[in-house]
Amino acid sequence: MNNLDPLVSVVIPAYNREAFIGEAIRSILQQTFRDLELLVVDDGSTDGTRAVAYRAAREDHRFRFIRRERNGGVSCALNTGFQASRGKFIARLDSDDRATRDRIAAQLHAFSEQERLVAMGSHVFQFGGVPEQLVKFPLSDRDIKAHLITAANHISGGSIMVRRSFIDEHKIRFDERLTVAEDYDYIVSIMEHGGVTINIDAPLIDYRVYGENTSNSRAQQFPPSVQRVRKRLLAIWYPTFSEEEIDHVLDMFCHRPPSHAPNLLRTCCVVDRMISAEPVNYGQDFDIVRHCLAKFLQDMAMKYRDCGLYGRSHFETISAFASPLVVMAMGIL
Repeated sequence: MNNLDPLVSVVIPAYNREAFIGEAIRSILQQTFRDLELLVVDDGSTDGTRAVAYRAAREDHRFRFIRRERNGGVSCALNTGFQASRGKFIARLDSDDRATRDRIAAQLHAFSEQERLVAMGSHVFQFGGVPEQLVKFPLSDRDIKAHLITAANHISGGSIMVRRSFIDEHKIRFDERLTVAEDYDYIVSIMEHGGVTINIDAPLIDYRVYGENTSNSRAQQFPPSVQRVRKRLLAIWYPTFSEEEIDHVLDMFCHRPPSHAPNLLRTCCVVDRMISAEPVNYGQDFDIVRHCLAKFLQDMAMKYRDCGLYGRSHFETISAFASPLVVMAMGIL
């Protein structure tokens, strides 16, 4: 094994994670697959992250510590780590999670069986401040890409491994304007350049849920960041739709109170056209996309109905022009 030319690089971005970084590091250095390097990118931590990291590594020659003097956010840390890595494959692990001992071996085996495969993740086992449970993700490329519309059920960012040659060829990076939802945007970029994705049908990550992890501590940042990426996704899939039309579709995903019935009808018109249109084919399952759009439209209509803004007359108007899928979704009275 030559650590100057490892097959796999594992990047752990870390910011003030002294409580958990040791577990994350040990879970990688104890992998059954040994030909790897581990890069911990300390994104300007002000606690004992560095000291804990070095203790956990126990002078393992495969361990590298990169210190960023200023906190730039997870995307900056990931780009730093990915750029500094030397492996033919690059895996990510979040600093408060743990990898199963066979994670790297299982993912490499999947890569060896599919030459066109670019990115993969896995199911995750959720633990910590919630009941322990297995969280599953779609397995096939078609399902993963279709579920990008939901922004929640594609590939878990902390479980991802990518093929370096493809990432370098297309200059795919994490968007440093995003401090959350950066993994969502990254998968959209891989899709946009024709990359094939899968999830392994096994939990390869122990995903810790607690009060200070990113999904909780930055909850207010998620909606605008997710909407930004979703808008980009829809523009890629439906390039003939105007920005204003895509914004109407995005209204379905907002959690703000309903405005007025004409807004619902406008959104319904655009969604109906989108469901009837043929999106650009990036390998996504079109039927799943259409049904997801109809479901989100139905959720929007239910909010309007519950606020007394959607009634029988509106449904009759929609029934006169909309496709059967939209009419079925809106028939909730």
